Amino acid sequence: MLLRSLTDRQILYDAFLDGGIRDSQIQLCDMDSMQFSSIMWNKTSMQDTNANGITFKQSSFTSGMFSRSSLMNSTFTECKFKQTSFSGITLIKSRWLKSRMTAATIGSCTMQRSVLQQMTICESTFSDFEGVMATVTDCAFYAAAFEITYGSGMNGFSGAILENCIFLNCRFSGYPLRGATLKNCVFAGCSGDITDDATCSNVFGLQHSERINPTELVYRDNAVRILKNYNRKEAV
Repeated sequence: MLLRSLTDRQILYDAFLDGGIRDSQIQLCDMDSMQFSSIMWNKTSMQDTNANGITFKQSSFTSGMFSRSSLMNSTFTECKFKQTSFSGITLIKSRWLKSRMTAATIGSCTMQRSVLQQMTICESTFSDFEGVMATVTDCAFYAAAFEITYGSGMNGFSGAILENCIFLNCRFSGYPLRGATLKNCVFAGCSGDITDDATCSNVFGLQHSERINPTELVYRDNAVRILKNYNRKEAV
């Protein structure tokens, strides 16, 4: 199904009447401030579409693609993403709450002032993204990759606050956490260039450098327990 150049909200809502949308293309539509709950988004793409302020709750996204669209101020609550791609998307001030990503890709996206809270992100890639002033709290990243390409002009999580987060077996390149503030975070089994300039408080597992001032891990037993629990979980 092709939904193209639509401004009639009822037609767009009707496309989801059966609880979701499948094998479809959404192009050049106006989806600003639309709200969806308990829907399935399967093998469907969104391109060149305005969806600012769009809200998804308890919804599932599988093998979908979002490209060249604006999802500023969007909210995803208790959602699941599997093999979903975001490419060239405006995600400024977006909110990602209590959701899970598996084998997802976020590439060349702007995520300034975004909020990631109680997220579980498995085997997913953040590539050449702009997450300046973002807030990432109570999140777990398992076998994820964070990549900033030299010359891309993207700054990763520079100026962002990452608090109470666990990074397990993650890969980093291009210092995606350069300039970030890290509080109560654990890096276990991680590799690559994480950061060479960060403000750290109660952080464990970072390679020391002249511009990082590590502090003692106070709650070591709790950190080990949480890591073991996440290590036992299988990716969705």
